[in-house]
Formats: sequence, C-alpha cells, structure tokens
Amino acid sequence: MKMKTRIGTVMQLLFVFTLLALAGTTPAEAATYKLRLATTNTDQMSQGITYMKLAEMVKRKSNGELIIDNYLGSSLFNEPANIEAIKSGSVEMGDATNANWGKFLDAFLFMDLPYAVNGVEGLRKLVNGPIGKEIEQKFEQQGFKILMFNDNGGFRSIYNNVRPVSVPNDLKGLKIRTTGTPVDLAIFKTSGANPRESSEAKARTAIPARSNQRPKISAATASTPIATA
Repeated sequence: MKMKTRIGTVMQLLFVFTLLALAGTTPAEAATYKLRLATTNTDQMSQGITYMKLAEMVKRKSNGELIIDNYLGSSLFNEPANIEAIKSGSVEMGDATNANWGKFLDAFLFMDLPYAVNGVEGLRKLVNGPIGKEIEQKFEQQGFKILMFNDNGGFRSIYNNVRPVSVPNDLKGLKIRTTGTPVDLAIFKTSGANPRESSEAKARTAIPARSNQRPKISAATASTPIATA
C-alpha cells in the first residue's frame, strides 16, 4: 500500500493494560496461577516486547508461582474483543487503545478529541497525575484494574489512496476506517468523511494498493508506528 499522507496531530493514543481481579482463590488452593494476556501487538513491537519481559519478571519474582501466558499478534482477539474477553473471564489480562474503550466506559472519551494533550510528555504527565487517578477509579468501578499506561507512538495518522489530506475538507467523501468511539466517528462525519468502524488489520487489506481495484474503504487511521511500518 502506498502512503499518501500523514497527519501527526489527529488523535492522541493511549494504551491501557488491564487485569480483572482474581476472586475466591488462595495460595493454598493452587501452587501456580496462570494468567492469559491477549494483545494485538507482536513480539517485534515495543508493547509485545514489554509484555514478554513482564512475564519473565513476574515468573522470576514469584518463584514460578505466577505465570503469564502471552497471546501476541491478535492470536486470540482484536482490541474490542479483548475487552469483551476480559469482562467475560475468557482471559485475565489484555490491552486496548483509549479509543476502543469508548464503547464500554467514558473515562477516555476526552482523549479522543484532537489536540486534547500537548505532546507525549503532556500525555505522561496527565496519566501520572490526578486525572490518571480518576481514570483508574472509573475502571475499578467496572471491575478492571489498570496495571500500566503506554503511549502508542503518540499521535494518530491518516493514510489513503485517493489524495493528500492537508485540511479537514480533504476528508470529504472518503470511506475511512476508524475506531468505534463516538468521538472518533463524530469528528470524521463532521469533516464530510464516511467513517466505518473496523480493526486496523482489516483496514490494511481493505484499502487496495492500485486504483483499478474496487475499494471497501479508501482511507484509515492508525498510530504513527503502524502507519509507517
């Protein structure tokens, strides 16, 4: 696929790493706890490398009593399905971007607004301060526990196979892949685009590389490392 344009400040991304509380289990009942971690990240991506290192550290520090089994590269679920799986108990741990949490709780909706945060350092200051504590409390009220915040490259990009996108008006008429957050959908509808909720993996195969191919979509959004990979 040929990259046509990249806009560095469309959307801020924030990764959350969540864990449902283990209930009704004591050390006397089991010598080893196994936790399943589902992620879309691969072993070549920074988050995937982080989770593999986390598994090593947890196993070592627990003397082998706590094991994290990593399921990388969407081998189990995509991001929205990760959240559903954690809620249902199909897995114990998982990650998802702030935008994909929009369907489940409103703690991150403000993060989906363009220019809500001034750069990566501003993002880290926000999640490590009082606002970050409020976000954690909202998650805990829904039965989740945030273990860590990760910035996923900082900003969100737009790529397409129709024309360069320099101003919002350039989005008019584009069938664009977005996340399911109501803020994301509203922003692109207001700009005249036709947003469609889809996973990033599906978007990469839905946009044809050649103009003579009939497209399912003509544009997509993704974090900068994914868009430039």
